[in-house]
Amino acid sequence: MKIILPDPLSAYKKDKIIVPITLSNTGKKALFGINLTSLIAKDGIVKDGVKISFDKSYFSTLGVKKKENVTMTVEIDTEELGTYEITINATVKRPKYNDCLLY
Repeated sequence: MKIILPDPLSAYKKDKIIVPITLSNTGKKALFGINLTSLIAKDGIVKDGVKISFDKSYFSTLGVKKKENVTMTVEIDTEELGTYEITINATVKRPKYNDCLLY
C-alpha cells in the first residue's frame, strides 16, 4: 500500500488546512481492515495545539490496484512558529501490514 500526498504545505498561526490524500493498493492482494492514524511533532517532540482528522479513517477493504481518496484536515491552534512533521500511519489488519509516512 502507498500513501500519496501533495507537495509540502505551509500554514499560519490559528490556520486550518485541507490536504487531499490517496491510499493506493500497489500490492498483489486485497487489503482488509485499514485504519489511518496520525500525529504531529516539532523537533522530534509530539505537540499539542494541532489537531489532525480524516474525513474517513477506516476502510473495510481496498482491492488490488484500487485507490481511495481521503481528506486530512489540520487545525493549527498554536502560536509556536517552526517546521512541523506530520506522521500518517496506515495499519492493515489482513494481511498484516503497516505503512508510515513522514510528511
